[in-house]
Amino acid sequence: MSITVLSKPYTGYEWNAVYNQMPFVFSSTQRKRPNFRYLMKIYKGSGTTNLLATLKHQPDILTGYGIFDVSKILQNVVAFDPAIITSPGVSYSEKNSSRWNCTVQEEFSRQARVTSAVTGAAPYAANWALVFGEGHSLRVNDWVILKIDQQNHPQYAQLNNKTFRVVSITSTGITINAPKTTTIPFTGTVFEGEACYGPRVYTDANGVKRFSYLMNINGSNPTTYRVGDTVDFEPFYNFPSVLKGSMGQSTIVEITSYTELANTYTLIKTDKVAPADWTNLLGTNWSLFNYSNRLEPVGYSNAIDNPLIINAAIPYKQFPTFNWSTYRLSGSTTKFLTNSPRTLKMRPDGRHTLAYNSYQPIPGAPNIAKIIVTSTSGTTTIDAPLPQLVSSQIRQDYQVGMDYFSTFGAWPSGTVSKYTVQFFQDLTPYSEIFTFNVDRSCQEWDTYRFVWLNRWGGWDYYEYTGKPLEEASINKLEYNRRLQSLKPNNKWTYSLGDRGDVIYDVNAVDAVKTWSGYVNHETANWLQELYTSPTVYIIDTHDNLTPIKVLDSSFAKPQKNKIGLTNLPIEFQYTYEINIQRGGEPATL
Repeated sequence: MSITVLSKPYTGYEWNAVYNQMPFVFSSTQRKRPNFRYLMKIYKGSGTTNLLATLKHQPDILTGYGIFDVSKILQNVVAFDPAIITSPGVSYSEKNSSRWNCTVQEEFSRQARVTSAVTGAAPYAANWALVFGEGHSLRVNDWVILKIDQQNHPQYAQLNNKTFRVVSITSTGITINAPKTTTIPFTGTVFEGEACYGPRVYTDANGVKRFSYLMNINGSNPTTYRVGDTVDFEPFYNFPSVLKGSMGQSTIVEITSYTELANTYTLIKTDKVAPADWTNLLGTNWSLFNYSNRLEPVGYSNAIDNPLIINAAIPYKQFPTFNWSTYRLSGSTTKFLTNSPRTLKMRPDGRHTLAYNSYQPIPGAPNIAKIIVTSTSGTTTIDAPLPQLVSSQIRQDYQVGMDYFSTFGAWPSGTVSKYTVQFFQDLTPYSEIFTFNVDRSCQEWDTYRFVWLNRWGGWDYYEYTGKPLEEASINKLEYNRRLQSLKPNNKWTYSLGDRGDVIYDVNAVDAVKTWSGYVNHETANWLQELYTSPTVYIIDTHDNLTPIKVLDSSFAKPQKNKIGLTNLPIEFQYTYEINIQRGGEPATL
C-alpha cells in the first residue's frame, strides 16, 4: 500500500466537534510522480454509498504530504434540533450527531522519469536496468514504452519509442528485456503498461462486435485500470504492426472476468468496433497502455474506526490540549456538554436538558439517572431508567427540569428545595453531578427564560429576572401629496380630512431590554454564550418556544478578581413582525 496515514483528527472510537479543524495528513511513496494528487472521498454514515464530496490535493510543497481538513464538508451533516428542548426523558436527534467515513486514493500520470540507465543485477546482468527519480508501481511482466532524451545515443534506434517487458523490479527502478550493448548511460521517460494475454471480441447489448483484452491469468496482479480510462493496445516491438492498426485507442466500458481453456482472466471491454473477420489470437507479447491518469485503489479507509461528529465548537485555547474522553460519559468525572455552572436555579415549572456524549453500555447492565431530592419530607432517591445508546448516534439529551421530574410517582409530596442528577451504570457512577436549587421567589414583573444553542451543540437555560423595558421598533414608509384637487367649478381647493403626508406601510417589531439580576463572574462569563449563540428562544410555562434575535453587539466579561456581582443587560427582538394592515388613501370598493 503506497498511502500511509500520518495523522487523523481522532483515535479509536472517538468523536469530533465539527466546528473545529479536522485535519488528516497522508504520505505516499508515489508522491513524486508526474501529475500526482491525493484524493479524499467523504461519506455520510458507516458505508461508502452516501458520498458528500471528493477533495483533491496537490502534495504539500515542503513535505509532499496530503493535508485534508474535512470539517467544512461535515458541517453540512449536523444541525440543532429544538424539539429536544421540550422532549420528556431521554431524547436524541439524527441532526445532532452523525457517523461518517472517508477513503483516500492517489492519482498520477502513468509514466516515470528515467534518471539513468545501468547494468541489471543477476540474473539480468546482460539487460538494461532503468533507475527512476521517484517511486513506481510497475510489476514483473508489465510493459513500458521507452522514450530516450539523447537522440544521439548509440542504441537510440533500437530502444527509443519501443515496447519492453519488465523482467525485474526494485524500489528505485526496473530491469527490461533489452540487451545492454554499451556502457553509455541515458535518460528519458517510460510510459507504463500492463501485460495483455490477447485481444478478444465480444458482442455488446446492441449486437455490435467490439474489442476486449485478456489480462492477468488466474487473477494474479489485478489490473489498476478502471471504467472510463483511455487505453491503447501495443504489440511487442518485433510483432507485426498491422495488428496494432486494427485496434488503436479505445475507452474501457466494463471490467469483468472471463474463463478460457481452464484459465480465469480479467477481461477489459472497450468501445472499439472490431473487424467482421477478426480472429482471436493468444500470446504474451502484448501490452495495454493507459492514456489517462492512474487512480490507485483505496489506500486508506477509516470505516473500521467508525468515527462520529457532533454539532460543537471547542474554544481556541482549549482545543490544542482537549481531552476527548473527558466528555464521553464513562466515569464520575466525565462532563455534560455545557459550560454552565454545575449548580443552577430551577423554577418549579421549569424545563432544562443536559446533553451528553454516551458510549456503548455494557449489555445487561442497568443504566439509570439517580435523582436525589431534598424536601420538607426529607431526602428521596429516584432511579429513572436510561435507554441504551442508539447505534447510529452518540449525542443524547436528558430532560432534568422539575416540570418533568415532578410527574414521577416517587417525587416527594413535600416542598422541594433542591435536587441533584447523576448517571449510573449498575452501581458505578459515570457522570458528574448536576445540582438544581429550586427558586420559588415571587417576581414583581415579567421574567424571561432564555434557551440557546451552546458551544457543545446542547441547550442551555437561564432566567433573566430584572425589570424589563418592552417597546416596539417601528419603521414607517410614506409619501407626500398635494392637498389641492380640481373641483367641478374648476377651482383648486381641498376638503378637510385630505392627507398631505400619507403612510402606506408600517413595519413594527416588539423589542425587550431586561437584566439578568445579580450574578457572580462564573455565571456571567458562561452567559456570554447566550449573547453569541446563533439560535436563541424564549420558553414560557406552557413549553412554547418563541424565536428571538439578541441585539447586543458586544459583551463585557467580568474579571475574576472583581469584588461583587454583575447585573447583565440584554436587548432582543422577536423574529417576527407585528401584523399591521396597509395604509394609504381610502379605496372606493
